[in-house]
Parts: sequence; C-alpha cells; structure tokens
Amino acid sequence: MNILYLGPPVQFSLVPSGGYYDPVKPVYIIVESSSLVFNCSFQADPEPSVAWIHNGIQVVTSTRHASTGYFSNTPPIGRAEHLLTVRDVVSEDSGNYSCNGTNSYGSHQVTETVKVIGQYRTLDPI
Repeated sequence: MNILYLGPPVQFSLVPSGGYYDPVKPVYIIVESSSLVFNCSFQADPEPSVAWIHNGIQVVTSTRHASTGYFSNTPPIGRAEHLLTVRDVVSEDSGNYSCNGTNSYGSHQVTETVKVIGQYRTLDPI
C-alpha cells in the first residue's frame, strides 16, 4: 500500500566551510571563497520535484552551482534527498535560499538566510 503524500521538509541544513550560524539574526555568516552545501529532505509519495531558489530566482546549474538528488521509495513512504552546493561564494550569493518540493499532493518550501562577508585579514602594525 502506498501513501500518497508530501510532508514538510524533514531536514533543511547548511554546511558552511569558513563560516558560522548566528542564531540571534538568524543568519548563516559565510566568508568569501568558501563553499555552501544545503541539504533538503522530504518524505513523499509520489516523488517530488525539487527546486532551489535564491532571492526569488530559480538556481541554475553552473560551474559554481551544483544540484544533486535521489529518491528512495522504501515503504511505507518515500524519501527525497537533495543537495545544493555553491562553490567560491561571493557577496552576490548573500540572501535567501529556499528548497521547494512539489508533487501532485501539494508543495512545501523552507528558507534560510546567508550573508557573505569579506575574507579575514591580518593588519600590519602601524
């Protein structure tokens, strides 16, 4: 028996290399030239289509943006795992990133905010 369903994301996380999470804002602070890896998981049946959105515009695969995903249809309900990797981040990569999952039973979206800052530098003494 299949359960026809699309639940809210079970997991949406960001793994920054060269940054940290500020829970007060809440925002992920990332240093330029670092990489971001977003992980988004849904429980669903049938398999959802997943789109990554940055500041309201769908992310397109490029040399800096890679999207991968798989669907495991293990009873009683399937699980979709999707990753978005952004390499060599620059200030224009700041903003809101959303993972949007859709199937014939609905859609769910979750969003995180990222702020890219300049590289840390050591100043010479005066």
